[in-house]
Amino acid sequence: MDKKNTAIGVGLIAAALGLLLYNGSQQPKVAPRPTPAPSAVVGTPATPTTPTPAPAAAPSTPATPRAPEKLVTLENDTLRVTLTTHGGAIRSVALKKHASALDKKPQESPVVFNEKGPSPALALSFPDPVTGKPVAWDASFAIKEQSATRVVFEAARADGLVVTREFAFAPDKGDKKADPHRIAHKTSFTRTGGAAAPVVSGLNLGTLLPVVSDPANQFLNVSLYDGDNYEIVGVDKFKDSSGFLGFGAHKALPDLALPRTEKPLRWVASSNQFFAGIATFDAPTRELSTGLFAHPVVIGKEADGHDKLTLTAEAGINLGNLAPGETKAVALDYFVGPKEYTRLSELGDGQDRVVQFTKLFGFMSINWLCKLLMASLNGLHWITSSFGGEWAWGLAIVSLTGLIKGLTWPLTGMQMKAAENMKKLQKPMEALKEKYKDNPQKMQQETMKLYAEHKVNPFAGCLPILIQIPIFFGLYVAFQTCAELRHQPFLWFPDLSVADTIHGLPPYIHIMPVLMGVTMLVNMRMTPMTNVDPNQKTLFYVMMGLFPVMCYTSPAGLTTYWTVNNLLTLLQTWLNKRKQAALAAASAPGTVEIIPPAKSKPGKAKK
Repeated sequence: MDKKNTAIGVGLIAAALGLLLYNGSQQPKVAPRPTPAPSAVVGTPATPTTPTPAPAAAPSTPATPRAPEKLVTLENDTLRVTLTTHGGAIRSVALKKHASALDKKPQESPVVFNEKGPSPALALSFPDPVTGKPVAWDASFAIKEQSATRVVFEAARADGLVVTREFAFAPDKGDKKADPHRIAHKTSFTRTGGAAAPVVSGLNLGTLLPVVSDPANQFLNVSLYDGDNYEIVGVDKFKDSSGFLGFGAHKALPDLALPRTEKPLRWVASSNQFFAGIATFDAPTRELSTGLFAHPVVIGKEADGHDKLTLTAEAGINLGNLAPGETKAVALDYFVGPKEYTRLSELGDGQDRVVQFTKLFGFMSINWLCKLLMASLNGLHWITSSFGGEWAWGLAIVSLTGLIKGLTWPLTGMQMKAAENMKKLQKPMEALKEKYKDNPQKMQQETMKLYAEHKVNPFAGCLPILIQIPIFFGLYVAFQTCAELRHQPFLWFPDLSVADTIHGLPPYIHIMPVLMGVTMLVNMRMTPMTNVDPNQKTLFYVMMGLFPVMCYTSPAGLTTYWTVNNLLTLLQTWLNKRKQAALAAASAPGTVEIIPPAKSKPGKAKK
């Protein structure tokens, strides 16, 4: 390999790394869609930092002024759901087992869903007759029923429409316990007077705040799923962007509509890196779904003076004409909780897609591998949780590393054996290079003939890396949104979901990526690189240097995996070298075993 080819190789690796890092800060692109008619998708005003009241003449105006707000609480061991009579919806949901920050306790400062939402979650909205964009209906609802596990609200509109809203924790089904993060909801619409008229409404999905561990807001989005297509809208759509080297540059959108396709929607969601609110429709309601209308919510100012944004959206519902005396209902299951892969998989309907395993380089899907790795990790955690204490997740990662290493141990052995065989051919290879230095084609033919004569496969050493690299990238993708690792300590670092830190040192100093790089270097130095061109060696060292740099701010769970894997490879290399040394000593030429003469027994000499 000459210097030109080496330079090209290094350039390609650097380009791939750039694409990977750029992809880490981008959302999947949403195909341009025409703005739908008002009856297709229900949306909200372009700048909904506070609910905008409908015009005085609009038919959606409440019949009477709002009464003072009353709050009602539903609570179990996992959630504290605060409902409001203003809109008859969910003001907020406190996740009682998840702290808002590492230095907080869940009891003191839990994660709060819809903490700064402009409207209550699952609040209704109705379209403005002029713009077609819906306005939040924040009328005062009366409390018709209330118990420790169920609340029923009711309100009437001036057009003769009575709206009844029910909220309760999802019930158990037989022996199967319901997930405590699920809230069962039903809204009934009854026409009590006037003429038959269409009813088009929207359901607000609630909001989640950005998290410190996702500074690019890569995972802050709203999404929909119809059983085949999973589409998301990220906060980047509502910010000006210069793109990557000019590619992907765009102006901020005021809002964005995603009408449903031919298939009805199964669920819609609002999520950030670790948590989500997912509204899953029952079968009849899916047929009424019309799409999603997303828009930004201003929650403050960035350090540079720009607006700090989060997202919310309305799920459109079209009930069609409702005649006097007729009642139609919308029912759904509302999950509010962590994006834990196993939990969401058990909920069904493809809700585990919310975990959002991003595509490698923006186009290569490795969902199947991410899911396999996460299922394995959760299974190992089930074992380590019985003895690992607060280090259970860290021990599960170490166990997963050992399991993968055990499966690839024979392949790594093949790699080492191939390296030793190549070492034995060093002198014949040098002779061929000297003999055919002016005839590269002939040298290549003779080299392959030499490999065949000695039964050496020069590509055998590639097998372990071909297996380990996909696993590494699978974990790289999976660990970015692995809520299971959030705030889980191991060794000296307090949180496996972010880069490792040491108390007392600046937060930008990460030790594990350095150890990862050192163990990679030692592994490379211990591996024979016989007959490798100096320029090719340079390429190997460049590749080795890129991994620690790429992983410097990656989750500590990922760098722990790779470092432990390097240590196990060092152990295997050391054991292999001992074995080779023993075999060499046993078969060394000129070794003569000296047998001492047998001692004669004392006695009379024979005559």
